[in-house]
Amino acid sequence: MSSRGGITRYRLPVLLAAAALAMIVASAVIVRQSRPYDEPVVPPVPTTVGLTEALTFPPIETKALETLKIAESLDNETVLPPVPPSLTAEPRSLVRRYERGGETLLLATVNRPVVSGGNEAAVDRINATLTDFCESFVTLSSLDRLLADEAYENDPDFTMRERSADYTVCQRDGVLSILFSISRDVGGPDSETERAAFLFDVTTGERLTFADYTGQEESAAASYLTALYRQDIARSPDIYYSDAAELLPSVLSLTDCFLTDDALVLFVNPGLLAPKAHGLLTIEIPYVAIGR
Repeated sequence: MSSRGGITRYRLPVLLAAAALAMIVASAVIVRQSRPYDEPVVPPVPTTVGLTEALTFPPIETKALETLKIAESLDNETVLPPVPPSLTAEPRSLVRRYERGGETLLLATVNRPVVSGGNEAAVDRINATLTDFCESFVTLSSLDRLLADEAYENDPDFTMRERSADYTVCQRDGVLSILFSISRDVGGPDSETERAAFLFDVTTGERLTFADYTGQEESAAASYLTALYRQDIARSPDIYYSDAAELLPSVLSLTDCFLTDDALVLFVNPGLLAPKAHGLLTIEIPYVAIGR
């Protein structure tokens, strides 16, 4: 090999030494990266088993000819729908008694909500519906009196039979929700409880059902409720009667629902799909799941 100034003859040994050094460094890096304690730890992915998963809410099939218009453009102006009136409800107590020999055998009481505010015709319609329910609740039938007489005469430990009802109110998106909580003392060790619910359009005073509130045909709404309760029965079979799924068509009602701040709540009263010891059966549907 030619030499210029005595430098070139050292080029090959230097290059070989540099290459050897690079291989040693690379192998050291590879060895270090392959050591088990340097491998990243991947946390296990949590899994859920079928019956512990939340309910799946089917899509709502709204009526084809009825759409909610949030705003419409008219002559380049945005026209917003009127703000629904805010209604209030004040309690008025209704009481009925059945007495015998100066002793009260039967007592029925209810706090009747008296609604005010907004459209007078709508308010009158709402109050008429609520009054009918409350008057019916406190009415003591001839059968009620007969059973009370028999218990009074034959039970040395007789105590007064009593039923009572109070209510809670929620208003949202132009709908007034009134939920009655009912207690019945029929002489046993424990009182029986149940619920009765009303939804009203605050503008018209019309009583609404689950189908009305969700914008569905009644048949579609009934299928929706059935699908939800079938899911719940599958998730919690130990709570429900063994034939609960077959009972659904005769038990579910499109009026058995009420509003809260967070959800539309479906309910089934105690004893209808499960033993009374399990209490009120409820399913909460987030408003976003029904387009509200």
